[in-house]
Amino acid sequence: LKSATAEDGGNRLLDAGSGQFPPLRFSDEETERLLAEAYAGIPERGISKGTRRIKRQKNRFFGIRKAASIKKAEKIAHHFDNMEKRSKKVQDILKMKEIAVETKVEDKEYQLRVLQKWSQLHMIPSKVSIRADSGAVTSDK
Repeated sequence: LKSATAEDGGNRLLDAGSGQFPPLRFSDEETERLLAEAYAGIPERGISKGTRRIKRQKNRFFGIRKAASIKKAEKIAHHFDNMEKRSKKVQDILKMKEIAVETKVEDKEYQLRVLQKWSQLHMIPSKVSIRADSGAVTSDK
């Protein structure tokens, strides 16, 4: 190999054999200057790779979380509706149980009157009485 020197007339071509483009030889300072110039010409990276994908996923996951939040609110509202219906049923049943005691006594008294009228119509002497403590109808023959 023959190196390029100042006495070659500043010829920077190396005698490296047959090739379409002969290689150039630069000094260390010139190499550093050319590299600095090349790196300065490279634009700064403004947008990272995958930005659209990240934005799309951000919107997608926002929608997923929003749908889950709405579903949770619906489930909570459904639960409260069910509990309200259940408590209304229980209140109605308890009210019926309170009324049922009075109704039961009234029914016993009605049955007693009907039995007494029947016994009078058929002229069957019968002493029919109602016990106040148990509400049972007894007949003595």
